[in-house]
Amino acid sequence: MVVYLPPFRFLVVSPEYLLIIGFLGWSLIHFGAFKFGITTRSIFVFILTFALIVFYLILKEYLSTGIKDVGFQHLYWVKQFRFFVNILLVSLPFALFLYKRKWTVEELLEAFVVIGVVQSVFAVIMLAFPSFKIYVTEQMLDLQFMFENKGDRLLFRIFGLSSEYLFTYPIFQGFVLMIIFTTVAQGLYKYVWFVPLIIISIVFNARIGIVAIPIILFVYFVFTLRKSDAFVSLSKFIKIISAILLAVLLLVFSISFFIDPEIFNYMVLRGLESNSSGANHWDNLFERMLVLPSTIGGIFFGEGRYLYGNVYDVQSDIGYINDLLFGGVFYIIVYFTLIWYLFRNKYQSFSRIQKVLFSSVFLYIIVCNYKGPLLVNNGFLRAVFIVLFLHIINSKNESKSVSFDNYRNLQ
Repeated sequence: MVVYLPPFRFLVVSPEYLLIIGFLGWSLIHFGAFKFGITTRSIFVFILTFALIVFYLILKEYLSTGIKDVGFQHLYWVKQFRFFVNILLVSLPFALFLYKRKWTVEELLEAFVVIGVVQSVFAVIMLAFPSFKIYVTEQMLDLQFMFENKGDRLLFRIFGLSSEYLFTYPIFQGFVLMIIFTTVAQGLYKYVWFVPLIIISIVFNARIGIVAIPIILFVYFVFTLRKSDAFVSLSKFIKIISAILLAVLLLVFSISFFIDPEIFNYMVLRGLESNSSGANHWDNLFERMLVLPSTIGGIFFGEGRYLYGNVYDVQSDIGYINDLLFGGVFYIIVYFTLIWYLFRNKYQSFSRIQKVLFSSVFLYIIVCNYKGPLLVNNGFLRAVFIVLFLHIINSKNESKSVSFDNYRNLQ
């Protein structure tokens, strides 16, 4: 799947590159379909603007005086170029592939829930059986690159099959919680019983995904104040809160009976205790890692510095600080405006409960980018763009859609 991309040892090539090669081949075979998607006005504007962003980053990289002593793969423009390639050759072709098979946005969102649940079940099994976790992490997956950087801090983490355990994997799982929230609002409860498993898959990897719950509760509540309907109302809000409380109770019950107390204690205390430098997790995020440009010009246009994973500069995991120091306020505003443009396109054709979901997702992106650099190539944003592309293509006016019928019916 395009989200998790676990680095299996038997793969000679990275799963990301396999995806790119596979969908590049699909796009060449179905070039008419690809042309139909790329020439959709809003998608064309989005991809062209993203290409200009990458060009701007290349200029910043080679015209700035920022620190250069980092590996090629860690250069900021390289990361964003990879993201551009993933958008153009994975997210868009995948959306077109689903369009040809007459998938709806609702079906795709449910598919995301299913794979999120499967991932959560796998994470819980690894949590309940430590020997199985050891087998997966040491024999099935090639995670040496993570252990080299994080060391013993990963001993009580990494549950599930993924490659982005400590940030975007749990963020995607939070996205799955949001989708389940909207199904509950529509009176569908079949996935709510898996909420405890999904929460476990989040908190035992990286807790950032939990913020999805208060965000969608807040957005849903705001929508109830504006107008009520069958799926967005105060009474539904109360029912959903009750369902969430029940899920949390089930979570506490499952943890108390089936999970190693040592691992549970680590999960609870992680980030609250002081590390070797004397600073705790919250001090890092709100004090030590707040590094600002030294000049006014640097604030507006950046200094060409990228701190995340760069051992030759000061350290900061904060996404906005990394974005600010590299491209400045200008870059951040352009990037979020571009994402907002894609979210707002065809927004009125969303159902009201879908508007709740995607308004929440946009706010979710804004919040999560503080915890770490989210505006780079990752499985969560790949998935979000697939949904948005599919919605835009499905909403394309009928006269243009008719011209694609021949491609849509190709086998």
